[in-house]
Amino acid sequence: MIAHPLMLAAVLLLPALIGGLTSFYLRNALLRVLSVECGTRERAEFWTRLSSTGMTLAPAALVLMRAEDWLGPVSAVEVALSLLSTTLNGILVVLALLAWALWRSIPAPSRKRTQEVAA
Repeated sequence: MIAHPLMLAAVLLLPALIGGLTSFYLRNALLRVLSVECGTRERAEFWTRLSSTGMTLAPAALVLMRAEDWLGPVSAVEVALSLLSTTLNGILVVLALLAWALWRSIPAPSRKRTQEVAA
């Protein structure tokens, strides 16, 4: 069981903090791409905020699901490694889903144009 208050605070706050920093870093670039794809700034802002929420909450949710494994005496190093691993995996999953969704929405160039560029 996570008995120490600092360890509990780390489990609750660190994933959200790392996810929030990631979404802050990607916000402007994502907003520019989505403005082109969505057509209006309002739609782009909605999807940017939804993506930011996912990048903040998904790692925290994964860490909380994993917290059941920390019952009983556990070392701080074990919790820290597991916490960082789960947090980074959560961010990677959200980024992969976001990249996949954007990739699907961008129209592929026609085959003829691709051949012209290659020549």
